[in-house]
Amino acid sequence: MNENEFFEKIGSLLDKRLCIYGFKIIYEDKKPRIIGFIDTKDSMKLLTEKFKDTNFDLTILEETVPLQIRYGIVKIPVTDMRRDPRFRSERIHQLIFGEIVKILRFENEYILVKDVRTDYTGYIKSSHIDLISHDQIEKMKNEFEEGIVSERFAPVKFGDNEFFVPFGSKIPGRKTGNRWKGMIGDRRIECQLADVKIQRSFKDIEEKWNLFLGTPYLWGGTSSYGYDCSGYVGRLYDYACIKIPRDADLQQKFSAEIEEKDLKFGDLIFFPGHVGMYVEDGKMVHANLTQGGVGISRIINPSNDYEEDLRKSILKFGRVHSINIKEFDF
Repeated sequence: MNENEFFEKIGSLLDKRLCIYGFKIIYEDKKPRIIGFIDTKDSMKLLTEKFKDTNFDLTILEETVPLQIRYGIVKIPVTDMRRDPRFRSERIHQLIFGEIVKILRFENEYILVKDVRTDYTGYIKSSHIDLISHDQIEKMKNEFEEGIVSERFAPVKFGDNEFFVPFGSKIPGRKTGNRWKGMIGDRRIECQLADVKIQRSFKDIEEKWNLFLGTPYLWGGTSSYGYDCSGYVGRLYDYACIKIPRDADLQQKFSAEIEEKDLKFGDLIFFPGHVGMYVEDGKMVHANLTQGGVGISRIINPSNDYEEDLRKSILKFGRVHSINIKEFDF
C-alpha cells in the first residue's frame, strides 16, 4: 500500500469532525513508521484494529493531559464549539450547561475538546468550562442523580451566579422539598424541582417537541437559544436518553431504513444536508432556514412549493434503534 492509498483509507476511517489527528510516514530500513498524534485511546484502537500490520508511533492527546483535568463540564448556559481556536472561526457545534467533554489540548484561551455525547471535536473557550477529573465525575454519579432540564429555559443558582439554562441541561442533584439541589465540583447548584426530569424515555419526546416551534435557526445550534436541523433532533433524542450522532449525514448512516408506510412518531426523514422528525398526520418538525427556525412541514401530502421540493428530495426514512445512555455518560 503506497502513501496515497494509506491516507485515503485513513480519511474513510477517521472522520475529521469526530477525530483530530496528524500523521507522517517515515522510513527506517525501508520499513514505514507512522508518527504524529491522535486524539483518544478509542481512536487509536480503531486505527490499530484496521491497520494491524502497521507500525504506529503516535502521541495520544488525551493522555498528555494531567489526570486531574482530563474532563471539563460546561458552566455557562451555552458555549460555541469552533473549528479553530479563535472567535471568528466557524461555529460547528454547541454545548450546554452540565455537558461533559474530554480535554485534548490547551491553546491559549481555547481548549481542544471532544464532546462526550456526540464525539464532535473542536475548540471552546477555556473560561466556559470547569476542569474536572474522572474521579470527580464518579463522585457525582455516586452521590447524585442526573436531572435534566425539561422546560425551554430554567432559572438556576450555581455558586454565586444565577442564570437561565436551556432545555436538556444536565444538573446532578437530589430532591429537597420543591427544589432540586446538588454539586458540580466544589460549587452548589439548585433549581426548581418542577423544571427537571429524572427518569426519561422515548415517549417523553412526544410531550416536548412542540415547545420549540418558532425557535430561531442557528447554524451549529443545539439549544433552545437556536437550533440547526440535526442539533434539534439530537437534543430531543438526548432528552429521551438515546445517543445519536451530531450531523444529518451521520444520523442518516446511523438509522435503520424503513418504508414510508411504516412511519411513526420520532422517525427521521433525511434530505441532502438536512433532517426532520416525523410527528403526526403526514407532518414533520424541523429546524430550517425557509421558515426561519423550528417549524412544521407537511411531507406526505405537500401543501406548498417548499413542501413539494422537500418531498421530491427525500433520501431516506430512518428509525433509530439504540440502547439508552447511562447517567453522566462519558
